[in-house]
This record gives sequence, structure tokens and C-alpha cells, in this order.
Amino acid sequence: MISIEEIREMFRKETVRMTNHANMQFLERNIYIDDVRYAVMNGEITEQYLNDKPYPSCLISGVNAKGQNIHCVCALSAVETLLITAYYPDTNKWSGDFKIRKEK
Repeated sequence: MISIEEIREMFRKETVRMTNHANMQFLERNIYIDDVRYAVMNGEITEQYLNDKPYPSCLISGVNAKGQNIHCVCALSAVETLLITAYYPDTNKWSGDFKIRKEK
């Protein structure tokens, strides 16, 4: 299991790398690294994807400094956290607190 503290520690050490996918998504969605950092430092892991390759990953649900809900997907290696993507969750797909997926 990935712990939020492990990911936070990587952010504190600045051992975080954005994937190319994340770079593109951040630009398209008007998301900044500070939004993600704030969400990670104040959010919680709501889903774990332990079988992801090459590293286990997780979904972090949090808010940015403006109070907007944001989701971040991060993978954790032994030496760094990889930012896979981030997005503003859709109210049609997530519960009111944006922590539980709605059934289709």
C-alpha cells in the first residue's frame, strides 16, 4: 500500500517528476504544480492501483489553494514520485465529496 506520507515526503524533498502526459494535461486543464502540491499536502488517497506498471499508483483527492476539488494520480518508485495526471473531478462521475466514484 502507498501511504500519503510517502508521497508528501517526496514532495518535500522535491523528488517529483511530471510525465509527458501530465505536462500536456496540466496545460489543457489550466492546472499548476502548486495546485497539485497543495492537494497532495492536504488531501487523501482515495484509490490505490497497486498493480500498475512500472510502479504502483494512487488517486489523491484534495483541493487547491482556491478551494477547488482536484484529483491527482501519482506513482511511487523508491526514489521519486511520478505525476501521471491531474484533473478537476466531474460531479456526474464522483460523489458530492469527490472521493467515491458513482456507479455507471
